Amino acid sequence: MSQAEQRLNTIDSSRHKKRRRIHAFSITNHEEHEVELDSPTGVTIENNLSYDDLYSFDEFDSEKKYSLEGLYGDYEREIGQLSESLVQKVSVNDSNISEELIRVFVLKVLNSFRTPYCIKKTLNTLGNLDYFVPTDEALKSIYEKIENGVDPTRPDIAAFFGVSEVEYVRWIKTLFNLLAVKDSNGANFLESMLVSMFEDPSNIVHVFVNTYNGECEDKYVAFSDRGFTIFTDGYEHTTYEFNLSANSFITYIFTDIRKSASSILGGSQELIERIIAGNGNDKKDVRVQFIQNNLEILDRYNKNVVYQSHTKVFCKGSVIYDL
Repeated sequence: MSQAEQRLNTIDSSRHKKRRRIHAFSITNHEEHEVELDSPTGVTIENNLSYDDLYSFDEFDSEKKYSLEGLYGDYEREIGQLSESLVQKVSVNDSNISEELIRVFVLKVLNSFRTPYCIKKTLNTLGNLDYFVPTDEALKSIYEKIENGVDPTRPDIAAFFGVSEVEYVRWIKTLFNLLAVKDSNGANFLESMLVSMFEDPSNIVHVFVNTYNGECEDKYVAFSDRGFTIFTDGYEHTTYEFNLSANSFITYIFTDIRKSASSILGGSQELIERIIAGNGNDKKDVRVQFIQNNLEILDRYNKNVVYQSHTKVFCKGSVIYDL
């Protein structure tokens, strides 16, 4: 999770951004959702979830390194701004948030691929993207530096995150191709693909924004060291959940009409295709529901964060609700 996202969960937002802190918890039992607070004063956000040389790919001397870190700068700034805007609109029941909802989803998913605890998942999800050599000569030169670069830190970094050196280099090449190679509109290929999930007439999209305020404002939302959780990933539905702030989180549910209707309509393909055609003919709206102070949902969400995280979870509070 980027620093911009972490600041929306800070213990004290009145501090200068370089001094803001967040509570970190070590997971002691995933299955039983057990955690231990690392420090009662929290950890500084500026240094949290950062790893020296993680995105470096070539080293000519101790003074000069090449790195992908800068490619994520614009995305980090945008995700912080949009998340904050979305939270503010929801707080005043402003339903004109379709553009923010889609863009926040795109940015959150993109950000999850840079998480080193998701290296294997990223490679599985994005297939053989690392094997595509850019045709642009400047990008091709950088790609070759990643592939053939000399960096003595690679083996140690790969071992720390539980992957082989080959997998680590493949991941860096994947991130480069994902972030640096753009289409004529300035978007990477994954941005277009993720947006299409909302536009696809064979999908029904529901979004639930859960917020906690008033008597529940001290019941805080946790977030994962992986940056996201999956509530369901089944035959008919795919669901992603993301922390928006210390007091809110968002759930995206994509329902495949063909798969869902098949079990109900007994395989009537003609009727199913008519339903999809009708869904495509209408203006495709995202179905959004605001939910306030539902602690049963927060309990389920926080436990799922602990269950699916790698080793750490984070929260504004020194106690995570209902753990």
